[in-house]
Amino acid sequence: MLYSIGMLTLGDRLKEARIKRKLSQTALSEKSGVPQQTIHAIENKKAKSTGHLFPLAKALRINPEWLSTGEGEMERSYLEVSSVQEDTSEHGAPLSIPVYAITASMGRGRFIDSEQVLKIVVFDPATFRDMNFSGAATGIVAVYADGESMLPTIPPKSIVFVDRNQRDLRDGVYLVRLEDMIYVKRLQRLPNHKVKVISDNPIYEPFEVDLKNGDDFEILGKVIRTWIERTF
Repeated sequence: MLYSIGMLTLGDRLKEARIKRKLSQTALSEKSGVPQQTIHAIENKKAKSTGHLFPLAKALRINPEWLSTGEGEMERSYLEVSSVQEDTSEHGAPLSIPVYAITASMGRGRFIDSEQVLKIVVFDPATFRDMNFSGAATGIVAVYADGESMLPTIPPKSIVFVDRNQRDLRDGVYLVRLEDMIYVKRLQRLPNHKVKVISDNPIYEPFEVDLKNGDDFEILGKVIRTWIERTF
């Protein structure tokens, strides 16, 4: 069955799925590891988003994208994907990457809005390799990137895949936090514990971050692939 996005809230969807699986809030808490108080708060609309999307969807055997946004089919379950992962075919197990509700700016910067998962992108291993990803999907996440400062390397309204395992500073394009703003920028190591933050679009001036003087700066991961959103 398909559901309208505006038909239900997150709490409504969670409660509907829980009742359909004939689980109490306590039973769902035991299956998912999510505190019963958190489940109660979500269902009573005291929480508009949750960082427990994956364990709840897995415990309920439902589509995490439907639980998060109301899009798609409820019954396209997380566990059905897991059962495919147990397939011994030559193609191997599919790989899931979460797309977070964070907009990283390629202009002036954006605040971190939330860490809610908006959608799940599932790759077969062949596609994963064709995209030049290396290793496993563990630690790879995706976020939206907007703005024009990284043109032509990254177009506006792209989705960037970030390897959270690669946080050591080497020359390259990274997802970074500067104070409470998130950016996608090219980084260059400078002497004296400084970092040059560069926009590929030459109309934007580079700036420097002084790590020695305690600038609130963090490398969140290396950008390893970019997709235009319509690819999804």
